Amino acid sequence: MFAAGVNCLDCHNKHTMKLKIEGNGLCLQCHGADVYEVKTHHQHQENSTGAQCANCHMPTNRYMGVDDRRDHSFKIPRPELSSEFNTPNACNSCHNDKSNQWAIDNLQKWHGKPKALSSSKKFLMALNSGQAINLEDHLSLIADEKLDIISRASAIQQLAYTTQTITSEILTPYLTDKEDLIRLSAASAATLLPQDDKIALLVPLLTDKYKAIRVAAALSLIDSKVSTADQTVFVSAFNELKQSNELTSWRGEGRMNHGINALQSGDIKEAEKSFKAAIVIEPYFDSGYINLADLYRSLQNPAQVNSVLVKGMKNLPKSGAIKYSYGLHLVRQKAIDKAVTFFEKAMSLSPTNSQYAYTYVLAMDGAEKSTQALNKLKSLIMNYPDKAQLRELGLYLSQKLNSKADYDWFITL
Repeated sequence: MFAAGVNCLDCHNKHTMKLKIEGNGLCLQCHGADVYEVKTHHQHQENSTGAQCANCHMPTNRYMGVDDRRDHSFKIPRPELSSEFNTPNACNSCHNDKSNQWAIDNLQKWHGKPKALSSSKKFLMALNSGQAINLEDHLSLIADEKLDIISRASAIQQLAYTTQTITSEILTPYLTDKEDLIRLSAASAATLLPQDDKIALLVPLLTDKYKAIRVAAALSLIDSKVSTADQTVFVSAFNELKQSNELTSWRGEGRMNHGINALQSGDIKEAEKSFKAAIVIEPYFDSGYINLADLYRSLQNPAQVNSVLVKGMKNLPKSGAIKYSYGLHLVRQKAIDKAVTFFEKAMSLSPTNSQYAYTYVLAMDGAEKSTQALNKLKSLIMNYPDKAQLRELGLYLSQKLNSKADYDWFITL
């Protein structure tokens, strides 16, 4: 829409922001009614809910848990991508009793095969859906200048999902890129660099023209020994970082970020204070409990870990993340049978998180229930688009149980 010259005021009154025209007439200002407001296009009864342009191309989503508004990305429904990447599509969001394959078959019957996505867009969708891609593909995605800047910048920030280290030769061009979003993301990804390279490449960004980039550089350098000559610019940018945290300190997330920064700086007491404050300010923010529990774990205080996570589960009974953290705590306390129960709960509360399923099955195996673990994994694995880690676990369990049939089943996935 933007590329075609369409802007907000083509649809909204500039004073009230109300729609200029109700219904399909809004879209028909530009799109021909003889092509689009006909059953051959929308495949629904005239004037029905399904015949409304916005219901297919601007479905209502809920943002921040409370804010229902229409999606302004103007997507074409792509159920074939839903099958591959677990993304929503307007067809199945409305016809929720039907499968993605049902939607795929009907759309192909009506409009033919969908336009193929570029490999870069597929790699990006894989990353966004939590699937693993190899470093070569990840770097090709970042380097693809046919993609929009925000997609490439997002991919740079996600490098940590693909690799634990990166070379200066790879990251330097992005740290000096003319595009501000690229530099911003590269400053965050620079934590993957060797220490000396990180310092050398990030110090120039401490004086970038944009505060966001200066703050990102300071954040990545918190645990580094910046030279005396560069201390002045580092302290200046670090003070901006602290100021940004103070501005968001009314939220649990702001206090948590301050605590993480304090922890990276080695200030344990300040980190503990901040994590506790995050819980007080926002008792329904699960990361506050998890970070405080992790701090107590690092201090080898299992009683306090237990207390914090139990309180978190009481306040947030539907948080899969807290139940998963509590399961890990039980494993460390050698109560693996109890841990299995919490991993199962975490998995049911977060059904798209393959890591929870992996840990649940692995814990069953650790509890000497290997046969049940293998059978459970076979029933679960098809629910996850990214099957690589679960498949490896299946092969391991099949070998352990000397089951060639199961091994052959997993090898074909």
